[in-house]
Amino acid sequence: MGSLRVREEVRAGLLEALVLRDFVGLEEMLAESGLVGEAAELLLEVPQRRGGEEVLSDVPAPAEEAVEGLRLVHELLEPSVAARVIFDLGLVRNIGYYTGAVFDVYDPALGAPIGGGGRYDDLLGRFGRPLPAVGFALGVDRLHIALAGEERGTGALLASAAEQSPVTAGESTA
Repeated sequence: MGSLRVREEVRAGLLEALVLRDFVGLEEMLAESGLVGEAAELLLEVPQRRGGEEVLSDVPAPAEEAVEGLRLVHELLEPSVAARVIFDLGLVRNIGYYTGAVFDVYDPALGAPIGGGGRYDDLLGRFGRPLPAVGFALGVDRLHIALAGEERGTGALLASAAEQSPVTAGESTA
């Protein structure tokens, strides 16, 4: 959005649509914002790109700078790890302190994120020490479900049972 000079007052709505993965709403907001032509097409098309390393190739020029860092990180990964990375150029967090790439961590048996994080260069400065930073958090409940599922070979089943359970964090069925 920066390279396309999207007005600041328009960005919040576009980001909200991306957080919700509401591409119909995104398209409507782009039309209402006055963005037309190549800029609107780019802001609608690029966030829908998801997949392996091929997602980072053949990107439109305004998105080139944004994906270059992802390419460099991908090149540094062990081949066995790199083969399991999925790039989602539309992944957006609704927490305003992220300043760069964000990520989710999945367990294949669970089929849902067990954690996530991202780049937040300005956050530490709010506390008196301006430093670039990257951080992440793991959800203890989901991590436990994923580990238990791997032990039993039923991770996805455990995840769906946990989501349907009336028990919430801090409650006990005993």
